[in-house]
Amino acid sequence: MPMTDGIVFRAAAQDDLAAMAEISVEARSRYRTMSSFAYVAETPAIAEHRFLEGRAIVAVTPAQTVLGFALTRPLDDLLLLDNISTSSRCRSQGVGKRLLDAVLEQATTERYPAVALTTFREPPWNGPWFRRFGFAQMPDGLIGPALRALIKHQSSYLDLRTRETLWRLFPRA
Repeated sequence: MPMTDGIVFRAAAQDDLAAMAEISVEARSRYRTMSSFAYVAETPAIAEHRFLEGRAIVAVTPAQTVLGFALTRPLDDLLLLDNISTSSRCRSQGVGKRLLDAVLEQATTERYPAVALTTFREPPWNGPWFRRFGFAQMPDGLIGPALRALIKHQSSYLDLRTRETLWRLFPRA
């Protein structure tokens, strides 16, 4: 039976925080396979306050085991996808795509004009993955002040030459 059978997508609860932090660390461990990105695997788990300040959607089994999450927050009148991570137990089974679909649905329901994110250009599970689902390079002139501040903060611990800012615009009704 595939791991994705019976998965429920719901708002994260306080009881999910530890599992989400563990998944964020586990997901980053994939970077160890790429020498130029190995340092990313050593970064700490997402801080609890980020989960509490944003909104997280979790994918859970019928037994309430967290398999993945998507963390969002409003930023510059857009919905920022702060992080999306899945457990290796369900990798390549569509859980990440379904989490992304939930984020896109959230954005359209809440009438955001776009979902934006910052990510690495190269690893196939980063920029290339998002581009498969309609994300494109965000024009520099349209990056708002809060997103620009986030990118500047990321430059203190990430090589910006390896990063990109993507977005997915929604058609106006």
